[in-house]
Amino acid sequence: MNIIPHSVHEYLSPDSVNRSGPDVVPTDSYTDERRKKRKLSNRESAKRSRVKKQKHLEEMNIQLNQLKIENRELENQIRYVLQHFQRTETENNRLRLEQRLLHSMVLNIRQVLMLHQIDRSSDYVTWPYDNNTRVTVQHDPICDF
Repeated sequence: MNIIPHSVHEYLSPDSVNRSGPDVVPTDSYTDERRKKRKLSNRESAKRSRVKKQKHLEEMNIQLNQLKIENRELENQIRYVLQHFQRTETENNRLRLEQRLLHSMVLNIRQVLMLHQIDRSSDYVTWPYDNNTRVTVQHDPICDF
């Protein structure tokens, strides 16, 4: 597909060809050289791309390992908090039960005190014997129990 005659090829070097001129067609050696340069450039670009990709992969592996460590630490913290929560919940349940028992005991003690107060106030009971005379009877608190 060369338009330039074979004899002209010998006189034209790739450097002497006007690359921007529309009338001059590059030679086979010039085309081969450009192809070689392009291949070399592509190889270098591919190598840079592989190096960049490898570096990115290494960074991602480092980040993955850091996230795994962080994940384990968070799992340990969650376990600790759950154990603490369960202990606290158990203690709260125990304290609620104790509070109910103590409340019940307080109510019982109040009743006993009230009965005791009533009993003390009625140590001296008066019965109407007749309209003019009253008889007083004293209770013995020791015998009441």
